[in-house]
Amino acid sequence: MLSIEMRPTFDLIVPAKSDWVVQQLKQIMQHETSRFTGQAVGHHITIAVVPEDRHFWSPWLTMEVFAEVDENEPGTMVHGRFHPNPSIWSGYMLGYLALGTLMSFAAVLGLSQMIAESSPWGFIAVPVCMLLAGFMWWTAKVGQRLAKKQMRIIGDAVENALNRDETVAN
Repeated sequence: MLSIEMRPTFDLIVPAKSDWVVQQLKQIMQHETSRFTGQAVGHHITIAVVPEDRHFWSPWLTMEVFAEVDENEPGTMVHGRFHPNPSIWSGYMLGYLALGTLMSFAAVLGLSQMIAESSPWGFIAVPVCMLLAGFMWWTAKVGQRLAKKQMRIIGDAVENALNRDETVAN
């Protein structure tokens, strides 16, 4: 079945203090044999594969580590989201914005032409923009499939670092 989710997300509840969780996640990138790179700023961590293993669709994992969930039990929530390189994500979003804007202008042009009792050729761009947006969505889904192996590798490294066996998918 085809999923419409653009950026796969997950939530982990780790039975530990948030500072320990952040430290464990930082060690994923700092180990000398690590195949990952990234950065950590406070409780915000980004992990990607090293540049020599990276390809166009290589995933990045962005995680937010939230403070203890319950005062009675130590537990920290880690919210993670996989996405492509930020420049690729920005390009896709700008592409969708451009297509949406062009489609709106074409619809207004077509309506204006209809009101003026002229041939409404402006409407031709509406389905073309929709087809292009569908093609962009399809290429994003293909990219997710191509990135699935690396997503699994990064996800397994996070689980191993946090001694977790299961994830709770969103």
